[in-house]
Amino acid sequence: MRMKQSTLKQYHLRNRKVERDREGVPIESFGEADPLMMQVWPAGGKVQTEQYGDRVSYILNCRVEGKYSPVVDKDGLVYQFEGFYLREKDGICLYASPDSPPDYRIIAVKPYQPLYMEVERIVH
Repeated sequence: MRMKQSTLKQYHLRNRKVERDREGVPIESFGEADPLMMQVWPAGGKVQTEQYGDRVSYILNCRVEGKYSPVVDKDGLVYQFEGFYLREKDGICLYASPDSPPDYRIIAVKPYQPLYMEVERIVH
């Protein structure tokens, strides 16, 4: 399925990194921002409302432009695009600037063509 170019907007993906400090406590950080083109719209409907309940107002649906291939690595399933990859728990800068921490987190990836995902706002 081809996506209408006028509905696409550029956002930034920041891959999640988990490092451990000297005491073994995991510390989450995010890598460099990679641009990607997506369509974004609010979550809704009966299924998403039942699935997420009160959280549905913090969730957005996204459709990512481009061809991808699913690849299994040591951390699980990765969706490899040309120039970047994404997986669940990575960060997305939808309304934040690319050099600030991400304001949304990928909570579900649906391997359709094009790739769909659900993102949830990170509440600090």
